[in-house]
Amino acid sequence: MERLTPELVSAYRAAIYRVCHEPPFELKVDERSASLSAWLRQSDFETAALITAANPASRSLPDSENQQRHANLLASLVGRSFLEGENLDPAGQWPAERSVLIAGMGQEQARVLARQWGQNAWLQIDSDAIPRLFLVGNE
Repeated sequence: MERLTPELVSAYRAAIYRVCHEPPFELKVDERSASLSAWLRQSDFETAALITAANPASRSLPDSENQQRHANLLASLVGRSFLEGENLDPAGQWPAERSVLIAGMGQEQARVLARQWGQNAWLQIDSDAIPRLFLVGNE
């Protein structure tokens, strides 16, 4: 993994993580989400992780490659409860990235999955429904 700059970590923290649900809801790092809490309860899980397969190591890939990576990530989640989403840059400097919110995924599983997809970071959620940013290699 490329060394993370403070600016990149700040961008991850500032991002809006939109989850496609009925109704959709947005997650922000270190902010409790009542909608996320309700989904966890409804899914009967206490943990979740939000991960993307797009733009590994925060290096921009062509849309077609990111779409294929996302499809492959979804295929690897057969049998798991998850919701699709997208990661948004509120400053508009980075294109939206498709992501997945995976119910019942603990920190170790999420770390392995994030590494597998070449990601610098992921969001980890515990029963308090507060998304926390974890950096690969620094968790």
